[in-house]
Amino acid sequence: MTDEERQRHIEERNARGAARKAERQEEKARLEQALASGQRICVDLAFSHLMLDQENKSMCKQLGYCWHANVRAAAPAHLVLTSMEGQMEEYMARQVSGYKNWKATVTPQPYIEHFADCQDKLVYLTADSENELQELDPDSIYIIGGIVDRNRHKQLCFNKAEEQGIAHARLPIGDYMRLASSTVMTTNHVFEIMLKWLELRDWKAAFEAVIPSRKRKQEDGDGEEQEGADDEQEQAEQQEQQQQQQQQQQQEPTEQPAEQQLQQQQQGAEEPAAKRQAVAEQA
Repeated sequence: MTDEERQRHIEERNARGAARKAERQEEKARLEQALASGQRICVDLAFSHLMLDQENKSMCKQLGYCWHANVRAAAPAHLVLTSMEGQMEEYMARQVSGYKNWKATVTPQPYIEHFADCQDKLVYLTADSENELQELDPDSIYIIGGIVDRNRHKQLCFNKAEEQGIAHARLPIGDYMRLASSTVMTTNHVFEIMLKWLELRDWKAAFEAVIPSRKRKQEDGDGEEQEGADDEQEQAEQQEQQQQQQQQQQQEPTEQPAEQQLQQQQQGAEEPAAKRQAVAEQA
């Protein structure tokens, strides 16, 4: 490699590093703005005791997907995690140890206490509600039930909202598409749909951007098939998240010694030439 090629390689590497740094700074600014004035979307984590071990782990993964979606979003939300205590806190500490560094509100309080001064703004999202959302109200606080129950607990979130006397509503998915089985979606899918609406202000586009085509209505779709699709989606999303984390971890360490690697390559190319010259002189 010539000096000119080496210098060009170093300049390109520095430019990529500067671009990544600028992107991270932009993400940080968007998230800080969301904390200050973004749409408040709360995940109610008060159901850990109703879930099995694998379901609690799945819930932790879904929260991780929510966070990564929020980081990438053009219009991020103010993510609020309530009832983060006891068993759920222990699961999160093991499954998603870095969650305490998220630019989000995380509290052990239940949402009804955390938002005690504005309970009239609370809207629990549940597919069992007869009230259909037309748009997101920037002053409202939308609650997503943080539960993976495989339909064991019917109308759980709806009944909770009714008992607490707070508003409830459902996403207008039936107006735009039909799912393969039920309209119950994963926590992260609901969150991502809301993020897309905040960006596009279009429910149809938001649903199509988030819900995989395989989860939409098929001629012979049934609950068992849908559950398998959910598991497949979780695995695909987990692999994507792990790949992103690995890329982030690899980028910084490999960029720093790049110049040293070039020097080593140059030295490796120069050593044979030096040996040939020494042999010629001896001859």
